[in-house]
Amino acid sequence: MSVGGYVSSWETYNQALFREAVEEVNIDLNIVPYRFLIKLTPQDDDMYAFEQVYEINSNEDPDYNKKDFLEAFWMFPQEVMQKIEQGDSAKSDLPKLLRKIYKV
Repeated sequence: MSVGGYVSSWETYNQALFREAVEEVNIDLNIVPYRFLIKLTPQDDDMYAFEQVYEINSNEDPDYNKKDFLEAFWMFPQEVMQKIEQGDSAKSDLPKLLRKIYKV
């Protein structure tokens, strides 16, 4: 699954990550491990916006925000690409991210 959002004018990318993780999937990144993967830009990477991408490592099902999502689950990058290729909708940057980072 993908957690995403915008960086507010008063926060860093990392602060936005921590805030969005709590808001969207109730994950406290002070406890759950994560790692920075890559920074992408519209000019250099043909992305919609400036993005910093992180990977959250958890074996627990996310406690997703039911006001924002119908369902949530963890998938491997290859599974996400397969769903997109089979017609599931996704934000336009997601397949680009998966190809760039995971070579799928």
